[in-house]
Amino acid sequence: MIIKNKIQFCRMNPVQRLISTCVIALFIAPVYSQVRPFINLNIGYDYNINKYYSGYGYEKFEGTTDFNAGLNAGITLGKRVRFRVGFNYVQFTYGEKPIPTSTEIGLYTEASMRISSLNVLPSLDCRLVSANKFDFYLSAGYHIEWVADHYQSTKLTDDGWTSKFKFIDPDYTKTYTGPTGAIIVKYNLGKHLGITLEPRYTYFLKELYYRNDGVLQRISCNLGVEYKF
Repeated sequence: MIIKNKIQFCRMNPVQRLISTCVIALFIAPVYSQVRPFINLNIGYDYNINKYYSGYGYEKFEGTTDFNAGLNAGITLGKRVRFRVGFNYVQFTYGEKPIPTSTEIGLYTEASMRISSLNVLPSLDCRLVSANKFDFYLSAGYHIEWVADHYQSTKLTDDGWTSKFKFIDPDYTKTYTGPTGAIIVKYNLGKHLGITLEPRYTYFLKELYYRNDGVLQRISCNLGVEYKF
């Protein structure tokens, strides 16, 4: 049975191996050390850099519904260090408009894209200082995200909306990964319950579109409720 499990693990791709290792570590660590598990429910605003390129005859614009929501599950590893894995739903939007000189101006006035993604974020947090009821952490981890779905909509010249015409290029990167770092401010309401504020920066290692000027980057700010068992 052990040999069979080892063979199955070796056949996994790197992303599957990382996820499996994080999940195993999360559940077996309490058996070998006196640690305390915790969970954190959170939601936040995202600002994505280099989401979309400017095509000839068009101008790009930022979307207004960039956000994420999810769950962190982790364990404390002593008084100052803790390990956690985040599981999140992510949504971001962008679009394009024909410039006044474009020949397409008579057909539509705006096209937008909404991308829905799922991610896994293993990270290690180090508590730098505690003051009164506040704890301040520095966090470093690795971000793994893949697209689950997308939806395009087009605003026609008669102010009607339709998804029939697909003007935005759907050939974007479906899976992207990269290092990430955050600062966590936790306010302890009691021994078990706390509120967290987490500004985060992620540098993905790929462009969302190969024609973009640079790789995809994300600045996030999340508010969460944390419970330590």
